[in-house]
Amino acid sequence: MRLFIFAVSTLWLGCTPEVSVIENEAEGDEPGECSDGADNDEDGDFDCDDTDCIGAPDCDDNGSNDSGGDNSDSDSDSDSGGDNNTPPSTPGVATAPSCADSDEDVTCVLSTASTDPDGDPVSYDYAWSADSGASATGITLSSSQTTGGEAWTCTVTPSDGFADGPPGAASLPVYGPCQSRQSTSFSSGLGSGWSSLGGEVSIGSGYVELVRTREAWAAAQWSDDAAVEGGLTLEATLSVHADQGLVGACITNGDTSTGISIPGIDGLHGRGYCLLLSTETQNGSEQGAFLMAGDVTGNLTILAEKRFSPSLGQQYTLALDRTCAGELALWVDGEEVGTNSNTDAVSFQRLLLVGGEDDYTSDFPGGRIHSLTYEGCQ
Repeated sequence: MRLFIFAVSTLWLGCTPEVSVIENEAEGDEPGECSDGADNDEDGDFDCDDTDCIGAPDCDDNGSNDSGGDNSDSDSDSDSGGDNNTPPSTPGVATAPSCADSDEDVTCVLSTASTDPDGDPVSYDYAWSADSGASATGITLSSSQTTGGEAWTCTVTPSDGFADGPPGAASLPVYGPCQSRQSTSFSSGLGSGWSSLGGEVSIGSGYVELVRTREAWAAAQWSDDAAVEGGLTLEATLSVHADQGLVGACITNGDTSTGISIPGIDGLHGRGYCLLLSTETQNGSEQGAFLMAGDVTGNLTILAEKRFSPSLGQQYTLALDRTCAGELALWVDGEEVGTNSNTDAVSFQRLLLVGGEDDYTSDFPGGRIHSLTYEGCQ
């Protein structure tokens, strides 16, 4: 009997320390227990999920851990709920093209990508808006959504998945279909809007004849009250009927305080471009076709040229193509012979015909212009 009682007593004494420890121990009463991934008080809650760990250093905003017990700062840097997330930087934005006709699609281009200080991947939202109130989304703005005369802006907003960064934007004008501003074959005279400025300007059989006099080179002018901006095409069918003659067609912005001058004719005719066909070989000049800017008689800037020997009486088709970005191309009889870029004149409202023969005492008739077409996008 005593043996039995002793055995029971021994069993009770052996369990007492274990029960006592469980009842008195709390999660986190020892350093590191709120981040060791263990349920130290065996109440079913681990680490920071246990109310005993409230206020523990391992469970503040910067050190809160997940069920895996990893309390490294790398988790909080990219955590959408963390206080340390930094949005991405402003992206650089451009459009291609930088200006467009209404039948062209436009692409929004990231000229400079955003950077994210936290190393998070960056995505972008593309939104388009027009001054007319129209809007669109996506990288590409379809021509079906634009109308000539509008100004469109592409806004690109970066995001790291947790916060948006400051947006970048770029704008462009949209031009309507190119409309013919002036087109004539000179078959019935200079036509409406044209006037002679000096020299001998007369009408032949389907051409304007330009003969230099002792007083002045021959010149005629056409003006429009409306300035046209954007891309343009200027095409002239020219011929030279003198051994040292010149004939040309110029297009200018109409500013009479600067630009092109014509010997013997008072005044200036604005900044712009001239297509010239010349048989001149004196004073270091060359024969050929020239695209020039500035003054047609001196201090010329040659933008493109094709040197050759024009045949007397032969017609040549010269063309100038200019984009709304100021890129120029010179064409001779359908062949591109030179390119350049010039943005001095961005709007146009005056046409000039210039020509004659260097020796005004010559029997040669001077220069002839057979037709002229000028188109501008507005």
